[in-house]
Amino acid sequence: MANLPENSLYAFDLETKQGRTIDTPPVRWADTLAAAPDGTLYFTTSQLNYDKKDRIPYGLYKLAE
Repeated sequence: MANLPENSLYAFDLETKQGRTIDTPPVRWADTLAAAPDGTLYFTTSQLNYDKKDRIPYGLYKLAE
């Protein structure tokens, strides 16, 4: 899931009830996350909460397991 206040991603294991921040470069407003069958995670950065002047280029990211 997105960890918007910390500009990162967060993983939560339903079996162990444990969560952790995923080590990534800063991710501004991670949005629209999707998991591929091979475990790869894809997500975009929409930054809709920022003024247009404060937005960085839109990104599509791939995070392999």
